[in-house]
Amino acid sequence: MNRSEARKLVWQDPEKRAKYSVGLKSGWKHRSRKRRPKFLVECWCKCGALIIGKLGKDIQYINGHNFKVHKKDQRGEKNHMYGKNHSKETLKKMSKSQSDSFTGEKKLNYSTMMKELWKNPEERKKRSGKKKYYPKHRHGHTTSVETRNRIGLSNKGKVRSLDFRMHLSKVTKGKKLSPEVYQKRIEKIVDGYSNNCKTYHYYSEKNKKQIYYHSKYELACFELLEKMKIVKSYERCKYVVDYEYEGSTHKYIPDIVITYDDGRREIIEIKPEYQLKYDRNIAKIDAAQNYFGKLDIPFSIWTETKLFN
Repeated sequence: MNRSEARKLVWQDPEKRAKYSVGLKSGWKHRSRKRRPKFLVECWCKCGALIIGKLGKDIQYINGHNFKVHKKDQRGEKNHMYGKNHSKETLKKMSKSQSDSFTGEKKLNYSTMMKELWKNPEERKKRSGKKKYYPKHRHGHTTSVETRNRIGLSNKGKVRSLDFRMHLSKVTKGKKLSPEVYQKRIEKIVDGYSNNCKTYHYYSEKNKKQIYYHSKYELACFELLEKMKIVKSYERCKYVVDYEYEGSTHKYIPDIVITYDDGRREIIEIKPEYQLKYDRNIAKIDAAQNYFGKLDIPFSIWTETKLFN
């Protein structure tokens, strides 16, 4: 016997009908669903407890009893989703409903509440002292070098979205990297590692090795330096220049360091002429001139007039 049949039998008895009905009004069927009267119904876990519920609902439990039922009756092969996967349309609907449920004022209220809680030292200590959950089979284990390399290869070449990059810039703003991490990042940049643009390599006869380049302007510069007899060697620049732009400090690495036969060195930045008008490039060039001026190393800019003529 299902629930609806049991209710019909209970409702036929006038004594039980009077006992179980709460606030019954005449003509309630013509009212809206929200104004329907509530009734005393039995908990669906068959514990015998009565709860105030609505006739319109199919399943009603006392708080916590639904977990007790689902744990017994819907585990493993008994679960209606066993061996099935959600379709792409269903997954999109689920993600949209979850994202929409935590936006706007609700999100603002939650963030302000957490900020106020974080100001309290006792709450901060209590929340930060919580142990993170790790699966039991991972206790005491570390990720192997092969697995880390595999993860790195799978993520290589993936371009992050603009929203994610803006989020990272906000989170990391004002934070300083450790010297070891900072040195690793500089080495990656010098070696030609970049996620934002393609990297090509040019074999230099003077240096007897390959040097990476990102544009046709840099390739033309390498070919020109190979022809110049006064040039002894050249390489990618490893100097890091700090410059101010829009109220924050940024890092800038020029393109090439040239070493001449007489021992002189020169730093070169390769840029098209139209890009020299940009405010960011103006800030970079001014900072580089000041930085290399203190080191007594000449700094110059090569454009298409120098490279292609």
